[in-house]
Amino acid sequence: MAVWVVRAGRYGENEDYALETGLVGVGWNTGKALTDYVDLGSLSADVAAQWPDASPRSVSLWAGQLWAIRERIAVGDLVVLPLKHDASVAVGRIAGSYTYVPEAPDGKQHQRAVEWIDKSIPRTRFGQDLLYSFGSLLACFQVRRNDAEARIIAIASGQEDPGPKAPDASKASQSPPSAQVEAVEDDATAPNLRQLALDTIRRAIGERFHGHELAFLVSEILRAQGYKVHLAPPGKDGGIDLLAGRGALGFDEPRIGVQVKSGLQVADVRVVRELKGALPNFGASFGLVVSWGGFTADAKAEARSNFFTLRLWDSDDVIRELQSVYERIDERVQTDLPLERLWILSEEG
Repeated sequence: MAVWVVRAGRYGENEDYALETGLVGVGWNTGKALTDYVDLGSLSADVAAQWPDASPRSVSLWAGQLWAIRERIAVGDLVVLPLKHDASVAVGRIAGSYTYVPEAPDGKQHQRAVEWIDKSIPRTRFGQDLLYSFGSLLACFQVRRNDAEARIIAIASGQEDPGPKAPDASKASQSPPSAQVEAVEDDATAPNLRQLALDTIRRAIGERFHGHELAFLVSEILRAQGYKVHLAPPGKDGGIDLLAGRGALGFDEPRIGVQVKSGLQVADVRVVRELKGALPNFGASFGLVVSWGGFTADAKAEARSNFFTLRLWDSDDVIRELQSVYERIDERVQTDLPLERLWILSEEG
């Protein structure tokens, strides 16, 4: 059994399609099914003809990904979909053979059916080495390193990441795969440096701001955004960890009640509704739920139906808001979490 990462568009534009229909895939708009090609060589020749200025390396990568969707991915293999719209990962099993659907959304014409095991596993539950493997910029590739299969199965079953086993010296001497096969392995291309940096910051925050300290971090982010903030002490808080308001004394709108959930547990709709119910008790007009472990689909749906009064922050949102005010945030936070800006060439560059 193999582990495959199949993305849903450079910007995550096909994530909902993949999760709702149980389909993963890649695109190549030639009007032909991949089964029209007798072998990888004929497919590669057609790819090279369509992009005559592409390097042999690029042709190998593109053709290898298409061939993987058609031929190499097997029914029963694990499939991983790192989500761009929130800080989570979907995991499933391949449930069907290759199909060509020309009317599918752009980027999903060449498909494999998936039975999703879990559509929203927080990234914080995966070891940094697995996240590094998931971070390749390829649209479809195999993850082979660090006991990925057993670890992903354990995580998707609700267990802790058991980590990699000790290296097997007997396997180290085995011959590497051919160039065409290697083109879709997890070490075939440079990782997504932006995502790697984001995951590194996420892990540092999880280690240094757990429990009530995460509520403190959120309070300091809001202070840096111009709010007057009252942070409740540890213990019973009546359903709200901190209050924030505008104006010299914090009396002006928006007046926000915030509930903060640290740890890896995914917040469900009950958490969102409890905050909604507590807001009138504190004179707050708006609510913010912060959950380091992310949110269930029902919780997200509840937030959408209360769009003008309620917001959800997962770990991605906390990091993004922190980065936006980092130069103004209290020095205690900067000391515990020293960050610096690093300029790199964009993926789209």
